[in-house]
Amino acid sequence: MPGTADVKMFWILLSLLTTASAEWDVVVSENDSLDFLYSDGRNVSVIQGSHRDGVNSLAYDPIYENLYFSDTSDVHVTHIKIMEVTREAVVSPAYSVVSINSSNLYFRDLAHDPVNSSLFWTTTDIPYTAGQIWQATLDKPITFSPLLRLEGQTPQGIVVDSCRGYVYWANMNQTSPSIDRLRLKDLAHEGFITNHIFAPSDLALSQNQKKLYWIDENPSSKNSIIARAGLDGGEVEEFLEFKDGHEPKSLSVTQEGLYFTEVSNYVYVVYFSDPLKTLHKLNHTVINPQGIAVRNQLAFLNQNKESCPQLAELRDRVPPRRNITVCLFGKISPPVNGIECTCWPGYTGRHCEIDLCHNFCLNGERCFLTDGQPTCDCAPDKTGSRCELESCVGTCLNGGTPRCNKTSSSQPICVCPKGFYGPSCETSSVLCELYCRYGENTMVSNVFQCPCSPNDALLVPGRFSTHVTFGLLSAIALVIVLAVLLFIQTRRLRSRPKIFKRYSVTPKPVTSPSCEIAIENCCNMNICDTPCYEPDLRTLETDRKKSKKEEKRGLLSEDVLAQNSCRSVPDF
Repeated sequence: MPGTADVKMFWILLSLLTTASAEWDVVVSENDSLDFLYSDGRNVSVIQGSHRDGVNSLAYDPIYENLYFSDTSDVHVTHIKIMEVTREAVVSPAYSVVSINSSNLYFRDLAHDPVNSSLFWTTTDIPYTAGQIWQATLDKPITFSPLLRLEGQTPQGIVVDSCRGYVYWANMNQTSPSIDRLRLKDLAHEGFITNHIFAPSDLALSQNQKKLYWIDENPSSKNSIIARAGLDGGEVEEFLEFKDGHEPKSLSVTQEGLYFTEVSNYVYVVYFSDPLKTLHKLNHTVINPQGIAVRNQLAFLNQNKESCPQLAELRDRVPPRRNITVCLFGKISPPVNGIECTCWPGYTGRHCEIDLCHNFCLNGERCFLTDGQPTCDCAPDKTGSRCELESCVGTCLNGGTPRCNKTSSSQPICVCPKGFYGPSCETSSVLCELYCRYGENTMVSNVFQCPCSPNDALLVPGRFSTHVTFGLLSAIALVIVLAVLLFIQTRRLRSRPKIFKRYSVTPKPVTSPSCEIAIENCCNMNICDTPCYEPDLRTLETDRKKSKKEEKRGLLSEDVLAQNSCRSVPDF
């Protein structure tokens, strides 16, 4: 009896052999991967990506065997990507062919038209006030634009009838639900189904039956249903009602049956040949299934090419894919160093998938090619080869982020960090706090450009003005007092008498013992050889009552100094 390891290896080898020879039938998107399945649900291949739950709608091109899918992992940008797929589920790397700004809209569903080489998708605005139908032409270079704006509609699923040239979409507006269509030849818009429809979501088209299928709701039982109607405008009929809690999410139709995913993480098929319409669960579990697509969409041409000559001619002209070679923005050329793509100017990469301008210019600035190299057209407040620098770098102080803008006068305005103010972030919050407390309600101008609040000014109203006024008046008063004191002192000094020395000298020395000089003159002039004595003049009764100043004045008066005669001295 073989061991467990031998059994496991046997199934691995069997799986590899089966995968190498068989062709896939159904592809389902789940989370960040794509599951390629056989018609009975057995797994053929799982392609793991890095889209973080962003892989949603699927659209398969049966002519060129390309798989398109939407990637909404980035909340701001939705990418529509392409992946080459062989019948053995060998795939090429996925590359973005369309990127749209989805900041204000929701991406809904995707469809492909091989005849016109176009992609169509639906979006709804945020909030739900209108929707749009978009078209991208896959001819090089790829262009896309809104094809039709739908006021008051909520478009959901979308399909293309390449044989008759119509685009159908489901309008899930609660007040006026409908299925509308747009004729591609003249863009004529009309309501296709407006009665017996309640909450249409996803759509699927059967070219073999010439019928349109859609997911809806039974208004009486509130159960989910799948309804259908003829492409010629036939009556609406209920194809299948789910009475056991099934909630279909996405539809796809082959010649044999109708496939759908549902929220219970399973894929089901209902065969048209089964009168009981039994649900067959495929032998594969899909985690959070989103979109579904089938490969064999052109089988109806095997019996009736005249029913759609456009697709029949394309199928006969384009050979089946055998190798993976995709040139997104270039052309297939003879291999050079193993590379088979010749890229157009501005693109590079093995598959010409890299746009040289993609994310080259920062801050959303416009990029253009100069001699095949990307060049940025920067806004006035940006500079640098990639518009990565602020044009007023260096004008902001104190760590102010040089996130400057240019005003109409071309003056930089800095965005200051917390705690700093002013045109160049030169003023700290300490100065502004003082100003807001004491100076905002005064005549002092706000040279610091401090952001004062009303509460700051009410803390100490007018105190700054009072302090300044009191200080100035005190200084002036002090100066005046000092000036007055200086003036008085000067006047005082000027009023004091000046002492003049007068000399009365006898030409000859006084030798007579009878000749004497007053002691004051003798002592002051130091010219007497005889001893000095105290004159009687100082002993007078009137002199004793005089003050020293008056006495000195009397001694120096001309009357005293004029006494030139000597007084007799009594003998002893």
